[in-house]
Amino acid sequence: MIEIKNLIKNYKQNGTVETKVLKGISLTVPNGQFLSIIGPSGSGKSTLLYQMSLLDHPTGGEVIIDNRSANKMSSAERARFRLENIGFVFQDYAILPELTARENVMLPSLALGLSRSYAEKIADTSLQKVGLGERLHSLPSNLSGGEQQRVSIARAISHAPKLLFADEPTANLDSANSKEVMNILIDLNNAGQTIVLVTHEEEYARMTHRTISMRDGIITDDKMN
Repeated sequence: MIEIKNLIKNYKQNGTVETKVLKGISLTVPNGQFLSIIGPSGSGKSTLLYQMSLLDHPTGGEVIIDNRSANKMSSAERARFRLENIGFVFQDYAILPELTARENVMLPSLALGLSRSYAEKIADTSLQKVGLGERLHSLPSNLSGGEQQRVSIARAISHAPKLLFADEPTANLDSANSKEVMNILIDLNNAGQTIVLVTHEEEYARMTHRTISMRDGIITDDKMN
């Protein structure tokens, strides 16, 4: 599903000083795998996730997703590919406070040009999958942090993406809500969803098929769980 070849990412600070964040990463993620990426802050794990999910452009190397090279896509093609094939879950939920749970989850469907009535049906089904079938009309301010993250997951899976990326989805949650979010991700994976998870928690990494450890922009370990 994902193939990365010699991926390099450098950032310039103050316009001149170049920081090397990813130093020639190569890896393959098969279809249906639940992969976790762990490592200390500054190891490059979130940067790697952003390259894999086409949210950012690498300095060098190649990202191939579903047999398509991101290097050969225009900006518009990358944006369309993300919209049609990729779901995102972020640690800060990234849901709109003025919209209800249902309306937040409807956004990808509406962006794809689906009718409002069909988008509502898809949103309701997605929210039911994450246990929020009774909170369709609730605003984020009336939801707990765990519930808001579940809205974020429902939105991410609403358009049946081929790939789901989760960047520290449990970082702002207590242990009970964290385990609930992980169980939802495991259920999605058991149903065939390919997932790439960035986490600080080795406990949660062990719940996935495979764990990649990173430090200083390189992969230091790659093991099956």
